[in-house]
Amino acid sequence: MAAELGFDMRLDVVLARTGQLVRLESSAVIENKTIAYSLQRKLKTQKERLESKELHMNRLRQKIAQLEEEKQVHSASAAERDEAEAKATIRKLQKKVERLQKELSVCRELNTELKAKLADTRAAGGAGAGGLDRTHAPEPEVPFALLGDTEGS
Repeated sequence: MAAELGFDMRLDVVLARTGQLVRLESSAVIENKTIAYSLQRKLKTQKERLESKELHMNRLRQKIAQLEEEKQVHSASAAERDEAEAKATIRKLQKKVERLQKELSVCRELNTELKAKLADTRAAGGAGAGGLDRTHAPEPEVPFALLGDTEGS
């Protein structure tokens, strides 16, 4: 009976130890499940953050592309505007050059006429009166403002 008692006592010890191991294992399993659940929540949160950041990055890329496109359009329109202003300035300057060339031509003709009149006057004065009076001054040239074109330059 002692042998049976010893065996029974060992069986009780083994069963107690087995129960203890089962409890420890079940608490470890529960702890592992809790950790796994916590890690899954963290993973989900990180994925949501990553998606949010990616969405934000995509919006920023779109904004950059839009701004670059607007910059190119603005640069192109500014270049066209500058070109148009340059062409307008060129036309104005060409008209002014033509007007000034006409004025120069008129002044040269007037100068030639005045020189001819002076020569005629000298020739007529020298033949009739024995020479031109040295104190008599020649006629002054007509200033530009009297030529009839009073347009501002």
